Amino acid sequence: MGKDVINTNGVIAAREKYLLKEKLLRLCEGKAEDAFRILLESGYGSGAEAEGAYDYEALIGAEERALDDFIREYAPSEAEAAYLLAPRDFHNAKALLKAEYLHADAEKMLAPEGRISVSELQLRIKNGEFSALGKELGDAVKEAAGLLSAEGASGAEVGVAFEKAAFAYLVEVCKKKPVLKKLLSARADMSNILTAFRSDDESNAKKAYVTGGRLTEKQLEKLFDADLERAAHALDKTPYATFCEICAQAKQAGRPLTEAEKLRDSYETDFFAERKYELEKNQPFLYYVFRRRAESENVRIIFVCLLAGAVGGAIRGGFPGLFKEYFNVNEVITAIMFNWIGMYLVNLLLANTPTMLASAWGASNSDRTAALSAANPGAILPKGPFAALFGNSSWINIGIILTIIFALIVWVVLQKTTFGYELKACGLSRDAAQYAGINSKRNIVLSMVISGALSGIGGGIYYLAGTGQYVLEKSILGMGFNGIPVALLASSNPIGTIFSALFISYIQVGGAAMQPAYSSETIDIVIAVIIYLAAFALLMRGVIAKAVSGRKEKGGAAK
Repeated sequence: MGKDVINTNGVIAAREKYLLKEKLLRLCEGKAEDAFRILLESGYGSGAEAEGAYDYEALIGAEERALDDFIREYAPSEAEAAYLLAPRDFHNAKALLKAEYLHADAEKMLAPEGRISVSELQLRIKNGEFSALGKELGDAVKEAAGLLSAEGASGAEVGVAFEKAAFAYLVEVCKKKPVLKKLLSARADMSNILTAFRSDDESNAKKAYVTGGRLTEKQLEKLFDADLERAAHALDKTPYATFCEICAQAKQAGRPLTEAEKLRDSYETDFFAERKYELEKNQPFLYYVFRRRAESENVRIIFVCLLAGAVGGAIRGGFPGLFKEYFNVNEVITAIMFNWIGMYLVNLLLANTPTMLASAWGASNSDRTAALSAANPGAILPKGPFAALFGNSSWINIGIILTIIFALIVWVVLQKTTFGYELKACGLSRDAAQYAGINSKRNIVLSMVISGALSGIGGGIYYLAGTGQYVLEKSILGMGFNGIPVALLASSNPIGTIFSALFISYIQVGGAAMQPAYSSETIDIVIAVIIYLAAFALLMRGVIAKAVSGRKEKGGAAK
């Protein structure tokens, strides 16, 4: 610790090349195996024992531990190390106390080790050696232990005690570090604003305020105005005008202060990002650490979303496959049946989860999900390189690239692999494939599982565009059925689906643009005609092929 600044900045420059940056997009584009390889290439998981490509948590965990070791070795001073690691000590001490007094599972609550190991914390707390933990942490543990041992004590009171102690400790440590002092001050102010908006009792809120901020109690008092519109603008003359407005809007809508919490948590990274060309002395170190931490969290989110979408879709698609193979039920009929089941299950979920509805996020609609732009703007897919070609439409994003990539992957699998050959053989003739030694049961089910996974990813991309909302429906949504004319027009060729999808989309978008001059039903009629013509073409192709085959057989018999 306390390394020479020039040396530290040199180490950071060498490590920065392993930041994912644009590779985050590549994580979304490929299979789990490809994403796993990208993480390894970017320095994730050194020394980790990962059990296959889906054990991404092992790589991320190893990277987070490596970053902590980097902080311990290269932190310019004790202040930087304390600011980055010490809050974990307070959190872990709180978790251990709750586990002891409230019989909770400590493992699920513990954060990665800070400056004090979990084993040492556990030992000091067990033996009552609070002073050995330092003044602020020791006093917090002593106070929390007293609260927990008393009847009627709540976990919230314990949490307040540790949060106040953590800020008090950091204020003392960072008082001679202007940059850290400024960061801490902003975090303290935002924490106090959140406390004010969460609480309906001003006196209780005052007890929970942390030290280190610049906002006075008189300024914070204005946030308790019964008129939330006035409360939203109470701090307009401070740097927290937008932050305060977001909190007020959330409270008025009766939803959690999630968006404001995200702004608070990303403050440090944003702070340095705005000054990345003006960084001095120890600032590159701090900026690198905050970027790497944020990156690890983004990687975790990407993997969770990809796997959740794919697994959910695969399970959903597997049912028609099982019904087809074991009960010989037409897969189209079964899929439509499960569409109804899925629709009503989602309706039931949303009806009993009002916080997911638009009305809980400032809109007037109570019959649809909240717009992603309101609930979590950071989750919206980036626009990608094609946005400018389409006038930066809100519908244009990297989903275009992803779908093309998936289409290419499916084409390669079908045309260049044994598995793909077996799938096509089962599709052409299940009995013939069986006679040829191909496991038709396995392949039929797998084909439906894969198609379900791809559909789940497609649905995820659709809603992650930020323009779509799920409306509580009484009839099946029509958008998914457009896959039928797309597949028919493309003759089920994955590459062909790219162009047929563009064609069908062109009809839909063009038809929508002609409204109200033309009825919206006109679009559906045009698409329906295309389906019938495509199906008729396939039928006639089969009839002609059968007629030609019969004629050849007659000619051969005559000879």
